[in-house]
Amino acid sequence: TLRKKRGVCQDFSHVMIGALRSLGLPARYVSGYLRSGASYQGAEASHAWVAVFFPGLGWLDFDPTNDVVPDTNHLTLA
Repeated sequence: TLRKKRGVCQDFSHVMIGALRSLGLPARYVSGYLRSGASYQGAEASHAWVAVFFPGLGWLDFDPTNDVVPDTNHLTLA
């Protein structure tokens, strides 16, 4: 993914999780869907993004594929 500078949402999420954990930040993989018709990459199929824990704030989600903070179009399953 890093060398070829391409991949799918699962690849981008795993790279981001590795980077966050290397900085000592707890991070986890989030699996779900994007609402149909959403103007993001990955709609119409399962999707993955990242949650990172910030002391004092809790778990915050980030979608590295679309470079957004997940919103109501992101449907978390696990």
